[in-house]
Amino acid sequence: MKYKNIYVMSLLFVVSLLQACAAPAINNNSLIIRNYFEEHFRSGILENPEQLSYLTLQKKYNAEAADAKLTDRSDAFAFKRLQKDKASLAQLKRFDRAHLSSADALSYDVLLNQLTMNVAGERFYYHDYVLNQMGGVHTELPNLLLNVHQIKSVLDAENYIARMGQFNVAFAQVLDSLKQRQQRGIAPPRFAVEKALDNIKQFIKPEPRQHDLFTQLQKGVNALQDADAATKVRLLAAGEQGMNASVYPSYRQLVAHLEAWLPEVKNNNGAWALPDGDAYYAHQLRENTSTDMTPEQIHQLGLSEVTRIHAEMRPLLDSLGYRGGSVAVDMNKMDKDPVSKYADNSDAAKKQVLADYTKIVDDINQRIAGSFDILPKAKLEVRAVPSYLEATSPGAYYDGPATDGSRPGIFFRNLFSLDDIQKFEMKTLTYHEAVPGHHFQVALAQELDLPMFRKFNGNNAYIEGWALYAERLASELGAYENDARGDIGRLYDELWRAKRLVVDTGIHHKRWTREQAIAYMADNLEPSLDTVIEIERYFVWPGQACGYKIGQLKILQLRDKARQALGDKFVIKDFHNVVLTNGSVPLTILEQLVDQYIAKKLAA
Repeated sequence: MKYKNIYVMSLLFVVSLLQACAAPAINNNSLIIRNYFEEHFRSGILENPEQLSYLTLQKKYNAEAADAKLTDRSDAFAFKRLQKDKASLAQLKRFDRAHLSSADALSYDVLLNQLTMNVAGERFYYHDYVLNQMGGVHTELPNLLLNVHQIKSVLDAENYIARMGQFNVAFAQVLDSLKQRQQRGIAPPRFAVEKALDNIKQFIKPEPRQHDLFTQLQKGVNALQDADAATKVRLLAAGEQGMNASVYPSYRQLVAHLEAWLPEVKNNNGAWALPDGDAYYAHQLRENTSTDMTPEQIHQLGLSEVTRIHAEMRPLLDSLGYRGGSVAVDMNKMDKDPVSKYADNSDAAKKQVLADYTKIVDDINQRIAGSFDILPKAKLEVRAVPSYLEATSPGAYYDGPATDGSRPGIFFRNLFSLDDIQKFEMKTLTYHEAVPGHHFQVALAQELDLPMFRKFNGNNAYIEGWALYAERLASELGAYENDARGDIGRLYDELWRAKRLVVDTGIHHKRWTREQAIAYMADNLEPSLDTVIEIERYFVWPGQACGYKIGQLKILQLRDKARQALGDKFVIKDFHNVVLTNGSVPLTILEQLVDQYIAKKLAA
């Protein structure tokens, strides 16, 4: 699941509030603090035109002109935003939480956690890699134009062209930021630079007029009803000029820089090798798990979960005749069994894969009715990962819907190599990325009556924990009945998430090499493209992979706690309402919400 934190506070708003309030604490009138929450979100989103387009909030904030702009990627702008976060945190603390309504107090707690983490991360500002094999400006901007920016009018087309014309500015900002990191001895692993370089070269391989960015514009312009022939010619000529003067030169400049830098990037090390790397990794774990667990505690949790899941897989493998070796060896047999594979890598087969995923969505939608009484209104579609991202993208991910209904939630599946798609894992992946996983949580949050910042808040352990919980829930709802292969696939995917705890801490805490990490994750299985992509993802995104299992285990623990405390009063729909109808929250706050739910039910 891909999501960004975009919420920063307007310094002007903070100053005006400070001037208006002579007393040390701000009046706790609900209208005042809710206006504060709204301004917090509004000021941040207005500084992020790309996110405005993504969320389709331009009309709401009278910011249609943002569709012609790109988001500032400079270090100077990032530090300005950080100063606003500091001011916003100070302002938030001036409200007397003890006298807030329960709803406002919850919003207070969520924002306090978010801003505190942002400010605590200031010392590690330069530790992220800006650009790597997973993405960066070179993938973000094409994604914006190809998958978000719609061309339904002449103005839309002109805005599209205007954005193309700003690629050179955005790339220059990222190059400056990259150079700042180089000067501080902060470099991604060598493979990350090599693969990003290959990806960028491949991206600009077509001639400009044959490139997806131009053909997308061409298709949109040719379909316009409000443009005459001369206008269409003018727009396409301007688009071609943008490709030649801004887009291609920007990519070529980035290629030149990476090629010159590559000989200096010699190591494939984890976060420990960065300046103050251990402290940085500890911060990343706190941010991504919303716990204070140490790397060693997480490592040991992963090892124990691996052992437990192996024990559950063993009898299922035996029942299908995959026996005689370890779980890993017998999984290898199942993986290579032709019954687990698609016959070829043809376009027809790829269409069939997407159709099969859609059928799984339809089936689970029929099963979940008794477990949920609040469902998202937004539709869901299954689509292939764009071809220019296939080689380095994860196997699948989810993008949330547009708030105005113009774009559905999208479950993207990587079809780069169908040989790496195991049929027995397809159900589980669907439950995680789509229903009742990310789509239920993300789409529903956008539709709730919550402060705007909570509709789009992104707490990793909560979001990914819910999606992994959804896999288990689907099993409890009978989705794998008479489907031992699918149930093995579910357990195998849970095993994958358990191994992530071991591997992520292994890489960044125990100083494992890339090869050690791949070997452990494969664990006697033949390393696949997915395995390598995943391991390389953990190297450039420290701590993120740990949120899944820790979040899932917390949700399951809280459900067991509620069930035991409430007995006959426990209703699964009510529990899911508590988890889903408060937006994305840290695990500590989720536990408080469940405790309140238990107390209220007991008192009824």
